[in-house]
Amino acid sequence: MDLIQIERDTRQVVCELLKVAMLNPGDAVVIGGSTSEIVGRGIGTATNMEVASTVINAITSILKENELYPVVQGCEHINRALVVEREFALKHNLEIVNVIP
Repeated sequence: MDLIQIERDTRQVVCELLKVAMLNPGDAVVIGGSTSEIVGRGIGTATNMEVASTVINAITSILKENELYPVVQGCEHINRALVVEREFALKHNLEIVNVIP
């Protein structure tokens, strides 16, 4: 597993997405993924926190540069809920909740 290549690939995909998506500052981008699948295994069979950290850090840094909000799709343990930053929730009058899977 090459974390540097995973980061490069992630950055490339996000940049390609932003080129065609025509988003405006303040818009949100939903992020969902499986670290198991990223490393070539079946979904939910090989969770990898290093891969997760690499991918999410690459994505969020690009989104922040473009004044976009990350919205992360949670796992099945929290019913695939969408998780947002507090600032985004307040801006859109969303109820603040805490979740413990």
